[in-house]
Amino acid sequence: MRLALTLARNDLFSLRRDPLLIYLALVPWLMVLLVRLAVPGLTVWLRQTQGVDLQLYYPLIVSFFFVMEIPMIIGVVMGLLLLDERDDGVLTALGVTPVSGLRFLRYRLWLMIGLSAVHVLVCAPLTGMVPPPAWPRLVPVAVLSSLFAPLLALIMAVFAGNKLEGLALMKALGVLLVGPVAAYFIRSPWQLALGVMPSYWWARAYWALGRSGEMWACLGVGTVYHAALILWLAGRFRRRAQI
Repeated sequence: MRLALTLARNDLFSLRRDPLLIYLALVPWLMVLLVRLAVPGLTVWLRQTQGVDLQLYYPLIVSFFFVMEIPMIIGVVMGLLLLDERDDGVLTALGVTPVSGLRFLRYRLWLMIGLSAVHVLVCAPLTGMVPPPAWPRLVPVAVLSSLFAPLLALIMAVFAGNKLEGLALMKALGVLLVGPVAAYFIRSPWQLALGVMPSYWWARAYWALGRSGEMWACLGVGTVYHAALILWLAGRFRRRAQI
């Protein structure tokens, strides 16, 4: 526990040095504020002027901005930190200390999972768009969707040569959020083709909160898929960072 607290303090120090990372860390709370203030009025306006019921799309809004995007943001922040530490030789230097590079990587992956799960569980209900009866069923979705964060961090750490390339890759990874949005409007078995995008499984699990069988099936497939990708990427990152 003392080791984890020490490493967490170091992460906070690294975070404070970079204004971009501070902004990204604040984005989930800014999204809560935006959705909380804008969506109710927009719902009323669309119903009265356009005859459109925005409430039908509340599950899509919550799944996009919170179930998928919050883990993505946390993964990007940690991915950029990993790139800095890899380029500065921090991970290699840890090999001669009681904190090995492998232990540090495990700490960082579990930290991402924990932060993502807590943020989703807190931020999604604060929007007012998740009915209280659905809160207990949100827990497994939030916990398992948090695997999206270490997956994205490792993608950046493995495939980006430096922090600048990491920022470019961050923009390209936005396509992983587009697929589930498209899937929401596809009412045929072809929707499953978008399951190649890892984020699809968490979004669909959230849409199925009221259907336990479908929800757990999506969570099961998503967990196995993410775990396999994380293990593969972690192995590649260890070889590249020589830890």
